[in-house]
Amino acid sequence: MRFRSLIAATALASLAIMLAGPTFAAKPAPIAAETAAATFNRIDLQIDAPCEIVWSYVIDRSKWKDNFVSRTILEPGPVGELAEYKARLGGQVMARMERTVAYAPNRRLVYLIAADETYTFAAYELTPNSRGCTLQLSISLVSPTHLFSEKSLREAVARETQGLIESDHSKVKALAEQDTSRKSRTSK
Repeated sequence: MRFRSLIAATALASLAIMLAGPTFAAKPAPIAAETAAATFNRIDLQIDAPCEIVWSYVIDRSKWKDNFVSRTILEPGPVGELAEYKARLGGQVMARMERTVAYAPNRRLVYLIAADETYTFAAYELTPNSRGCTLQLSISLVSPTHLFSEKSLREAVARETQGLIESDHSKVKALAEQDTSRKSRTSK
């Protein structure tokens, strides 16, 4: 439990720094650490494709997110980029703001998502290896306690999030491996 408190406090400190920028989700008030709840999800996928091909999918969700509607850049980046991301959820189009906080092509992408009172850090790490690339995705969600006051609700959100990222990123894996296989066949 102390580890989760540390994660929440770290995320909140980073959030406060990011919110000090010129425009971000109408500058919502930072969440006090003692009133925040957090969930954490992570996947590690071995993908038999070069990091460059995997990266092309990581940065373009329109290629693999079934519910993708649009992504509009409001402030250019890469680091500091602010974008409005729209996705279809339950028949409705929902919008959220995303701020890129770390960007190293073919290696690392971290962005902060702001939606209502909830903030999420999504961190992609790509590591080359002898078979291709390992994709690691970590998702940290921070929210006021009143939204996730019950442990069972936090656990349900964490399970649902885990299922979604595993499903979505299995698509990234399949598409990147298909691209690699196709390129290998055409270069022979």
